[in-house]
Amino acid sequence: MDGVWRLNLNGARIRIEAGRAYAVDPWQHLLLWTVQPEMVVMKSFRRTGPGRYAADDLPLAGRSSMRLTSARTLSAEVAGALGPVKFELDLVQADDPVALAGELQGSEETDEAAERTWPQEQPAPEDDYRDDAPYEPPSQPHSHGCTAIGRDPDTGMTICE
Repeated sequence: MDGVWRLNLNGARIRIEAGRAYAVDPWQHLLLWTVQPEMVVMKSFRRTGPGRYAADDLPLAGRSSMRLTSARTLSAEVAGALGPVKFELDLVQADDPVALAGELQGSEETDEAAERTWPQEQPAPEDDYRDDAPYEPPSQPHSHGCTAIGRDPDTGMTICE
């Protein structure tokens, strides 16, 4: 699922890569703060089944359950700190279109079956997942008035001056 995806809620793009997602475009989050380009917005991605994924959504402060649909859309539901949130990510560009096509074929199922998987009663076991892949931030310059002075070691988010 690595590639560029567009949030249907606000049109902003994110890049999913190496188990994390970071903002490509800025957006205002709940009128509280601005998500800046290169900020990590999801981490600890893991595949939970054919076309199914889970990750920690940092802005919504909750665990996200995601499902690929046959329309090249990633449907997400987050058990956020302020309650459940549903949104979709539309594929802009896949890093490996062949692998993604295989995931899409494996994910085709009825909506009824998909609804039964969320909310999960308990988090999925994490024994088979290791988030030790090194994160390499993109080499693009910062924009939108953000002068990077470092990265938060806990979230991987860019710290701006």
